[in-house]
Amino acid sequence: MAKQKKETNLLKLANKKSNDEIIEPKNNIVIKKQTTPEEDRDIKAKQTVEKLLEDIPLISKEKKEELIEIAPEDKVINTGATNKVWLKEQIDLLSSENENLRIELETAKNNYTKIFEELQRKRENNSDELINETIKQNIFALFNELQCNFLGQNPEKRVWPYANIKILLDKMITYFPFTANIKRF
Repeated sequence: MAKQKKETNLLKLANKKSNDEIIEPKNNIVIKKQTTPEEDRDIKAKQTVEKLLEDIPLISKEKKEELIEIAPEDKVINTGATNKVWLKEQIDLLSSENENLRIELETAKNNYTKIFEELQRKRENNSDELINETIKQNIFALFNELQCNFLGQNPEKRVWPYANIKILLDKMITYFPFTANIKRF
């Protein structure tokens, strides 16, 4: 009985037309096998690929073997003495390249640090010069205004021999904004 089942299974496989059709040998009835959506998708994909590749000449298996074939001295799988020497040479070469890259990285870091520090110094000097210049201009403006009021060269054409301290302090706050931090009046 087991022998008979094997024979019928083999006959079914031999008479199989496609993935989803099986012909029964006794009745010549075609039975459709249910396929899953994944199988349907795979079948359609295979058909599409075959259709697309119809006009394209493919490389034969012999040519593929020729293209893929590697010279025996280049193979790393073989543990012969030549491969060990080659492997040591490659390791030495990579180690020296790695060391060169580390040296370049250190040099680049040092150069970057120097350039950054120099740029910061220039910015500080420029800001100090700008602050100094602004303070100098504001002092001249305050002095000039006091002098004009004392000499009567003001819009009222009147000499002011005495200064009003509150007005002077307010002017200083407008010309020197940092003095507002210590204002107590």
